Amino acid sequence: MSDRSSPDFSRFYDLIRAGRFDYDALQVLESAMASNDVKSLCLSRSCLKSVLRAESASAIRHFRHESLEKQLSILEFFVRAFSLAGDVESCLVMRYEALVLRELKSANYPWAQVSPEEWLIFAQHSLDNGFFSNAVKVCDYALSSSKKKDDMKPNVVEMAAEAVEFTRRVRKLRDVASSSMSSRSVQAQAVTYMRKKTQNSNSKKRPLPQHHKEMQPLASTLYQNAIKKRNVRLLHKHRALGL
Repeated sequence: MSDRSSPDFSRFYDLIRAGRFDYDALQVLESAMASNDVKSLCLSRSCLKSVLRAESASAIRHFRHESLEKQLSILEFFVRAFSLAGDVESCLVMRYEALVLRELKSANYPWAQVSPEEWLIFAQHSLDNGFFSNAVKVCDYALSSSKKKDDMKPNVVEMAAEAVEFTRRVRKLRDVASSSMSSRSVQAQAVTYMRKKTQNSNSKKRPLPQHHKEMQPLASTLYQNAIKKRNVRLLHKHRALGL
């Protein structure tokens, strides 16, 4: 069974191409994802991710002049759809798009203002999923938002203490993300070095020592596998929360 022969997937594609970004469409998608055929489901996920990425980009462009509520509703739809599809990266991209949109429109729509806590939560999720540079950037947004929030409040001791604690938490997370970025860079350099060393050894027709063969893929493979396992756990968590 392929995506095109699946009534539920075909119906879902028809709905979103008709501009139906609503709960009913998500229900159809959830039903389609309930397939017990592992091979078909893997093919379906691959096709689904491609369709969702194309349709989300098109929808964002098409509805950019609509009301803020409408735009946020569409972004939330794609957050949930990408979550069901297991595309954590695109899910985070849609969430980031919504946060930035709210921040840009907050001057005219005070209710849309992104709180420092929301930025911090998103930074944590970015870090958890291996997007370290994004986590660093969002931590900076959280600190900036917190400073603006504090400037608007009277100088109350309790509030000042809360601000200090919040800043400490953000800076700690930012340091972890920065450290992880550096670690990833070192790992990438190590893998590149080992590949070159392997190529040089092969060109000289000398076998690579056994411990080098084992070391070459270890760091990057373990790191990638850890991210994949984390993404699966997050997907299950999102489903449990009804996302």
